[in-house]
Amino acid sequence: HKKIKNNKKVLYQLDSFDFEKAQFKGYAAPIRLQVVFDEKGKIMQVGIKDHKETKSFIDRVEKVWLPQLSGLDPDKKILGKEGIDALTECTKSTEAIKKSVDTLRNLFLDKFNKK
Repeated sequence: HKKIKNNKKVLYQLDSFDFEKAQFKGYAAPIRLQVVFDEKGKIMQVGIKDHKETKSFIDRVEKVWLPQLSGLDPDKKILGKEGIDALTECTKSTEAIKKSVDTLRNLFLDKFNKK
């Protein structure tokens, strides 16, 4: 993980490829993510760093769907009935992204957020 200082706030960036259990396969291959958390575990940003999907597909995911993950508090569910809906026609890859983000958030809360 990486610590980032931003306007007097400390943020933490985790890369899904640094944690084997945070690597989930999209349609073509695992999608590499970087997720930024604040000190309390709120998701500040989710970015796709590497993928094997088609460019137009990932462009749609990044513009239409991914922004809804930013700003999620630690208690907001990502997976399951009360979680975030997958993007139509992109279900497999958006489900993989949701699993990766949820896993990284749990890792952050369990391992890195201890004061």
